[in-house]
Amino acid sequence: MKRNYFIVSKPLRYLNIKNIPGFEQIPSKRLIIVDKFNKADEFYKNVCLYENCWEKVYFVSSVNKVYLLLLFKRIKALYIFVDCSIMIGILYLIHRMEVVLLEEGIGTYFPEIFKAPKQRTFIRKFLHVGDVLGSSDFTSKIYVYFPKVFLSNTIVKCDVCSFEENMLQFIVQNKEEFLKLFSCEYYKELPFGSKVLLYITEWNIDSKILKFIEEHSNEFDYVWIKPHPHNKHVSAKIPLGVTILGGNIMAEFLISELISRGNEVTICHCGSTSVIYFMDKIKSILFESVDAANFEWQSKYNTLVHEISLN
Repeated sequence: MKRNYFIVSKPLRYLNIKNIPGFEQIPSKRLIIVDKFNKADEFYKNVCLYENCWEKVYFVSSVNKVYLLLLFKRIKALYIFVDCSIMIGILYLIHRMEVVLLEEGIGTYFPEIFKAPKQRTFIRKFLHVGDVLGSSDFTSKIYVYFPKVFLSNTIVKCDVCSFEENMLQFIVQNKEEFLKLFSCEYYKELPFGSKVLLYITEWNIDSKILKFIEEHSNEFDYVWIKPHPHNKHVSAKIPLGVTILGGNIMAEFLISELISRGNEVTICHCGSTSVIYFMDKIKSILFESVDAANFEWQSKYNTLVHEISLN
């Protein structure tokens, strides 16, 4: 019997999977959780404990092991976040399965960010693998939160579809369900009516943002750092009085709850997807990334935020 496989390597991907229209009606669902984010093992255990929508849940140590696992499965459909991969092409050659893309975050709206290298062109053509996100011959559809914005930035062969709910609605409606899955002991102790400075990091912590925090921390009641989900171990020297928010809770849940409790929230970031849903409710301080490759990204980020505000 062929089954539907879903791949998760950070909590946002799981939320987007659950927000697919008609998700509950998809038969024979199997989930693969990859150990690429903070406390992924605890997330896996909580999914097994609280979620009854999965026929089976796997926990694997790397993306390569995901591909190895799928080589020997009978696949009806594969729900993933990037399709311009030779390994996905090989899986398609073997299984002839449907491939469905799900929004990965802000990068999805600029598919050239995922552009594949030009080498091995013959192999890519033979496997029907496209050069940019959504361009592979075997991809049937992509789900995004802002279809008009997505289509204004790219041309894809697949159908462009909306998720069931917008991000904020889905978070509010399903908060209790997802909080059971996150490892976040401090969530219930979040303050009311306070001034909060939150730094949402990239994969690495930026020293110039730490310096800004050190210089302005006395202006806030609480100063927190929320590491990127793939940053399992924070090694940077953190200023006194600053708290690292561990666990694997999505920043979107954290920001939403802080706002609902009447806090005045200021967020430092280098172009975080989490912030775009709250621009009218928080103060955003955008810094240049330490990664030179992200300079163009930040220009695109500002463009996308503007386009989203018009939709």
